[in-house]
Amino acid sequence: MGTKHGKLMRGLEAAGKSDKTFDGIFGARFGRLFPKSHAAEFSDHSLTTLANAMISPFDAPKDSPDDEESGIPALYTYLGQFIDHDLTFDPDSSFQKQKDPNATEDFRTPAFGLNDTVLVPIFPLPAETAPGFPEGLTGFRRLISDWAIDWGRFIDIDVRDYGSADDAEAKKKEVIQQNFKRLQFAYRIDTALVTPLKTLPPSVAADPSSLALRNLQRGMEFGLPSGQAIAALLYLDEKDILPDDKILIGQGLDKPDPGSLKPITDIDKSFAGKCPLWTYILAEAIQHKTDVKIPVKQDLKISTPQLGPVGGSIVAEVFLGLMFADSHSYLGELKTEPGWAPDNRKDYRLKDFVEYALG
Repeated sequence: MGTKHGKLMRGLEAAGKSDKTFDGIFGARFGRLFPKSHAAEFSDHSLTTLANAMISPFDAPKDSPDDEESGIPALYTYLGQFIDHDLTFDPDSSFQKQKDPNATEDFRTPAFGLNDTVLVPIFPLPAETAPGFPEGLTGFRRLISDWAIDWGRFIDIDVRDYGSADDAEAKKKEVIQQNFKRLQFAYRIDTALVTPLKTLPPSVAADPSSLALRNLQRGMEFGLPSGQAIAALLYLDEKDILPDDKILIGQGLDKPDPGSLKPITDIDKSFAGKCPLWTYILAEAIQHKTDVKIPVKQDLKISTPQLGPVGGSIVAEVFLGLMFADSHSYLGELKTEPGWAPDNRKDYRLKDFVEYALG
């Protein structure tokens, strides 16, 4: 991660200035949360088998409510992707240079690959587009200049009908319109990626083209410990560490089809007692659901997986570390002016920033 518009990104002015960053071992702007942990090793066959099992069956895009949806509006996914990429991009990182000293790309760390599991497989077409028109906001090329985004489909800048997945209801003209304009929700955090992520375009990734396999291989190449090892280093109670039969692979639906969620040791017995960290964090979320009231006209709650003790601790410590290192953050201000608080403590949400940007 370098500079943006000629200015070092916030939170990085303190990076590399402390002995506690382990610069002598790893260099650049990144260190390790657990520098004395032991790497988990797996065979290529085991990782490939797991990666294939972590791809969900093809599910045709739909406008109506979907059992795979969480209670989180879809725009949070894309905000998360931007934050993820800014935090984990470091062209000076020696992690990658341990493999290839001349490498200059793909320096993303595997610990933040959480957004990949909540992406919906395709964007909606604009309202005036005829059925079957082969265009969409699927990416990998410049946006069509006379198209616009209906932000209300991504974040609750207004309150809309939830829509209906009932086949009989969905055929009614009024319901069709409601479904077409309904607020989209991110898919659940679980151990299943949408089908398109199994075969990324060659311009994006190749050898392998599977995002799941790339994440798993990169985790091992970086010497990451297993999820269980990190749980032990966090001194979690035994009851809070997932046993093998609770590390489930598949879609974390409220009512999954029989046999659709399999313990990781059913995928490959070599994962007994040592699950790849990325997979462990996703599997934790399946076991930690909370009901989220969604911002629609109806009074509805959706059961939503959330990060567990291992995943939540890693993400929280990274953000806290950045805030402590940033002299302009809330925590940074408190170091220079104890008791400081912002004048206007409104409960800002993502929709407020979108409304401000839209004018």
